Amino acid sequence: MSAIEDVAKQLQAETASDIVESALAQPQGRRGFKAWFHDLPLAGKIRAVFGSFLLIMAIMSLVLGIGLAQLYERYQLHAEVQGAVQASADLRSINGELRYNSVRYVLGSEQAALERQQESFAKARERIEGIGETIDRRVPEFSGRVDELGATMAAYNAKFEELRANLAQDGRNGRSTALASELSVQGDALFALSSNFEQDLSLAASRIEQSGLDYFFNMIKIFIAVTALAAAVMVFGLRYLSRDFAQRSRK
Repeated sequence: MSAIEDVAKQLQAETASDIVESALAQPQGRRGFKAWFHDLPLAGKIRAVFGSFLLIMAIMSLVLGIGLAQLYERYQLHAEVQGAVQASADLRSINGELRYNSVRYVLGSEQAALERQQESFAKARERIEGIGETIDRRVPEFSGRVDELGATMAAYNAKFEELRANLAQDGRNGRSTALASELSVQGDALFALSSNFEQDLSLAASRIEQSGLDYFFNMIKIFIAVTALAAAVMVFGLRYLSRDFAQRSRK
């Protein structure tokens, strides 16, 4: 009779008598998982080894799926915040154009400068609205900064309109000079505020990116650890089964 037939008959016999042997078994003084595994019939040991391996693989697949979903979410978060950073850089540039065109109109009363000033203000307001939508969804801790930036820009434009109305009504006088000075101070504040906002938001985007990288490498470490555990279960399980089968064959 071949060795394969011997193994098959032995498995059938042990499986059929498993319940009877469990009922008749007497305490042997063993304790713990090792003793429990040692007392299993050969068929039970095979099921335990391969079942443990499949369970570990299922857990690994679950962890990997959740991890990849979280990683994608972090990537999306960074991409949107980085987009807001770029928009804030554009806003800083637009605010510079707004100040320049305002000064050009105040000094020369150029109609073309007034039109460019109004276009710059409209573009700046549009940028702030777009940034605010991203900030509210992704980094709400910056929402107050966006509101402050919008209010400062609106105050600057209101001061410009007040100065323009004064120039149109009274021409250049002491009042227009005082308003021009106030406009210059507000313009400096607006530019500094937009510049600081861009820098702080860029730092936040960098922290989000680093957090995503740390999460990725941690996920890789977990994947390697679980894979090593699954391999260890298979290697040591098969070695134990081979040794156990060899001992039974000699008996």
